[in-house]
Amino acid sequence: MDVRHCEICGKVFITDSPRKIFCSDECLRISSNRRKNESLKAEWAAYRSSLDQFKGDEREKPKMSIGEISVLAKKEGLSYGQYIVKYKL
Repeated sequence: MDVRHCEICGKVFITDSPRKIFCSDECLRISSNRRKNESLKAEWAAYRSSLDQFKGDEREKPKMSIGEISVLAKKEGLSYGQYIVKYKL
């Protein structure tokens, strides 16, 4: 028999198991939820930081309308899409 303090609520309890650190199933559930939340926060932070690599790739919006760009593209013998790619608009 071992006297312990619950890591969640601080309540004193007696246990036979050297592995038991919570006084009840409720405290065990609370601890599990806290660990899960911390893990999700870490995953979310990693995901957000991975999105940062795309921030520098943002392009400035073209100052011409689609129609104007299309006319210029046809003059060069290109499609609208080819013109956009060629001039990185």
